Amino acid sequence: MLCVLTTVYYKRGVRVSLEKVSDELISTAKKEADEIKNNAKKEAESIMQSVNKSIEEKRGLADRRTQSILDAMAKKELASAKLEEKRLVLDAKKDVIEKVYTALENKIIAIDKKAKEKVYAKLVKNAKQEFEPAYMYARKEDIAIVKKLAKNVKVIEENLLGGIIFENSERTVRLDKSFDSVLAALKSENIKDVSGMLFD
Repeated sequence: MLCVLTTVYYKRGVRVSLEKVSDELISTAKKEADEIKNNAKKEAESIMQSVNKSIEEKRGLADRRTQSILDAMAKKELASAKLEEKRLVLDAKKDVIEKVYTALENKIIAIDKKAKEKVYAKLVKNAKQEFEPAYMYARKEDIAIVKKLAKNVKVIEENLLGGIIFENSERTVRLDKSFDSVLAALKSENIKDVSGMLFD
């Protein structure tokens, strides 16, 4: 291109040096190049700013979502831990209460013979005030005591902690005065009171 322009100038008779034309062309090209580079740099900076802004916005959104997820997970785990804690405490309380009643059962079984005879005599007397028993159920170890207290009554072995179950001859009326039923009633009626005494 430089050669062509130089030839044109010579044909017109204009004395312009090749160096001057070359300098002008180079200067103009540099200006255009600089302008292009500056514009490109500004455009690139604008794009980068936009990209960075977008990244920060997305990062902030992601952080909020992540935090929200983490908070939800933490709440869920905390709730689960509290439920597990309650379950463990309740299980421990039940275990202690069961031990209390087991100890009571052992004391009932260990009642001495004289005390048992007095209790059983009262049970037989009270039962006869309601109906005439034909059958009496007692634990194996107490059958001898019951037989002494009630004549003409069939005494049958029963798996009991103690006490007596009475039945009429038709077996249509049954009176449960076993220690088992008494203990079960006490347990049912007083479980809250026992729990309160033990743990409050």
